[in-house]
Amino acid sequence: MKPAAALFLAAALVALAPAHAVEKGPTHAPPNWYFKLESHILEATDILIVTEGGEIDGKVTVEEVLYGPKKVGDELDFPDLAKFAPEEARTTMDDRMLLGPREGEFVPEVVPAGRMMLFLVPEGLMPGIPDYDIVPGGKPLPQPGMESHAALIKDQRIFLPSGLYREPEKLSLYEHRETLSEVREQIAVVSEERELLVECLANEDPAERAAMAVRLVSSDCWVIAEHARHILVRCGAAAIPHVEKLLSEPAPGWSDNPMHQQLIILLRGQDGDDTASETFAPLILRMVDRDLAFWEKTTPSLAPNWWNESDAEGGPSPLQQRLDHSMQLINLLGVLKTPAALAKVQEIQEFCEARPALRNTGAPYGLLDRCAVALGEDPGAD
Repeated sequence: MKPAAALFLAAALVALAPAHAVEKGPTHAPPNWYFKLESHILEATDILIVTEGGEIDGKVTVEEVLYGPKKVGDELDFPDLAKFAPEEARTTMDDRMLLGPREGEFVPEVVPAGRMMLFLVPEGLMPGIPDYDIVPGGKPLPQPGMESHAALIKDQRIFLPSGLYREPEKLSLYEHRETLSEVREQIAVVSEERELLVECLANEDPAERAAMAVRLVSSDCWVIAEHARHILVRCGAAAIPHVEKLLSEPAPGWSDNPMHQQLIILLRGQDGDDTASETFAPLILRMVDRDLAFWEKTTPSLAPNWWNESDAEGGPSPLQQRLDHSMQLINLLGVLKTPAALAKVQEIQEFCEARPALRNTGAPYGLLDRCAVALGEDPGAD
């Protein structure tokens, strides 16, 4: 293994592979400002259901192991869990501003702290923040030691702490929208995907690594999906057929296709990769040519204001999704900035100018505006 590859893999294994947690945790764990459950699941070395004794002091006993090497009956000591001792810290807050509408009227309740779901995370690695230790240019590796992050359990309900609604030294508590049974299933899926991600990073064959990464880009865990896209586009020529397929897929709802954004990051050379333009420029130019052929065929049948119509459920119509795809391709050309890419932008610009149905597609964010930005021009200039 090459030295760079060894360092790359070592970072991945430290950040993702299971490790034995210390039996006594620090007292200075940072506040969980927004308990991002899927990130906790991904980054924890242990996920446990534990019980407190008669006093809420952080001394807990493992009741069930959901992930990691701990054993039922293990006794752990994480003094920071004593933050749940005051009733105020265990009183639920109205979470509709944070999580959206919920049926029924909100009634605050005090949640007991006798049973918790405990996530043990390498110290310095805050769940809820994407961890780029597994890719070049990331944060320093986490320091030795463990931090505890806990959610309270009441029957099948899970309550997550947050610091969003109160002073920094106080906690808010809100009810998770999924039940304990659903979270168990999520833990099993994410843990399996995490192991596949480690295997993917360990594989030095670009074609095999790309094939493994593409299996994870549609993960429901956004952190894993983001890592997978990051790995995929760095597999060189082996990634091209996968990237082409993913770039062509419409994004859900009104969101942008995440593969476009990942490719833009790569093409900007933010991690020191200066070969990306050479690798992906032919693909982008080929996709633009196909896109122009589509609009050449489709434009004559477009109705007035076609770009401003939604589907029956209020989401983007197929034509709107295609328009978004076209604008993302223009963005990619603008980031490439090669003579061929900029010439292609000018070709798109002239193509749209000659067709009234494409001339005004949602200004100031339409096709012509994207072309102007890609060429370094003022979008509002005549």
